Amino acid sequence: MYFVGYSAETKGYHFYDPPISRYVLFDEKYGWQWSNTKEMQGYSEFLVDDFFPNHEEVDDGPPSPQSPLSPSPPTSSSTPSSSSSTPPTSPDSSTPSQKWGSLQDIYARTEVCQFSLAHGPSSFAEAVEVPEWCAAIDNEIQALKKHDTWELVDLPNGKTVIGLKWVYKLKYKPDGLIQKHKARLVARGYMQREGIDFEETFAPVARFETIRTVLVIAAYYSWNIYHFDVKSVFLNGVLDEEVFVEQPIGYVVNGQDHKVCKLKKALYGLKQAPRAWYSRIDNRFSKFGLQKSASEPTLYVKAQGPTEVLIVYLYVDDLIYTSNYVVLLEDFKKLMIQEFEMTDLGLMSYFLGLEVKQNDAGILLSQEKYLNDLLKKFQMQECNPVKIPLSTNQKFCADDGEDKADAHVFRSLVGSLLCLTHSRPDIMYATS
Repeated sequence: MYFVGYSAETKGYHFYDPPISRYVLFDEKYGWQWSNTKEMQGYSEFLVDDFFPNHEEVDDGPPSPQSPLSPSPPTSSSTPSSSSSTPPTSPDSSTPSQKWGSLQDIYARTEVCQFSLAHGPSSFAEAVEVPEWCAAIDNEIQALKKHDTWELVDLPNGKTVIGLKWVYKLKYKPDGLIQKHKARLVARGYMQREGIDFEETFAPVARFETIRTVLVIAAYYSWNIYHFDVKSVFLNGVLDEEVFVEQPIGYVVNGQDHKVCKLKKALYGLKQAPRAWYSRIDNRFSKFGLQKSASEPTLYVKAQGPTEVLIVYLYVDDLIYTSNYVVLLEDFKKLMIQEFEMTDLGLMSYFLGLEVKQNDAGILLSQEKYLNDLLKKFQMQECNPVKIPLSTNQKFCADDGEDKADAHVFRSLVGSLLCLTHSRPDIMYATS
């Protein structure tokens, strides 16, 4: 494993490790010998043969100690040997000749860069090169201005500034195609201090058991379920504390670059942002006559007359609702559109990874996209299907001769299968 450098976006390290690993072991007894440059020169660049033994032999010449992408020496648990630190000098040596290559060459021969781009750019400079991401960034800034999120002020004495960063995410349709590019301005909430920058942070969370209960009720009574998406949801939460953040990169006001932003509304990343949003929407629901469930704080019910009822379920910026009375549905829809900037998604079709198909026969749940992603993650696309992921003839013993399973991969696999039980309750016993 090779230490590449420090991230400019987060408090973390960059490593390059051909066999993918999640664990890093540091050799605290070994350090960089600044006084002995010849001894350490071999670590200035990667040996291509270490990773690509069958690559085409191209004489790139000796490694350049001035390379801007030169990583630090390997952080393995053992001291590197001299054979790995110095390239072979004799062409007649029995040891196969090793060719030097830069980090750019490593990236060109692998899918590291392509993988990161598929999940969004890694920096603002990279994002502004793509028109789709530029439009997404502009939309986010316009939403912040529309909600009157902050005002520019001089930083008061004794106050600290919280940093901001851009986060980029691709949203996909159930069929796997890209739905939209989403850029989000996020506060570095880990810099907040309890009692100064925030007080309470608790906010209720959704439970799949409740979601399935709502779906069962709607299917039993043949009600349609509708879906709302709240745009820039946390910008609707009003802050009670004084919070100061830096001006967003790329949008610093000319002549006022010394000023900071005093927040009026919550930003993504702030520790109190979820609580501020839930407090506001809970207050609005109460004024509309919706009663919060005593056992499920994100479930609301409104009864009107002897038979009319409206059920609303909230999960952060996703909101589903159903009713047996058209007037209640229309009144609730008008209320939400007037109060918040919403996207009316019509009949519920995709919610928290669940694919929902509604018709006259009932409601069908599936997780086809999630399952396909799961098979790709664990490289099991070509495996034969079975009805239940459990061997009926397995005999357990203390030592079966097999290598010990990777605990991280095993826990990830079991957890992924447990998420699949939302639409496949028949595999609950096998996975739990």
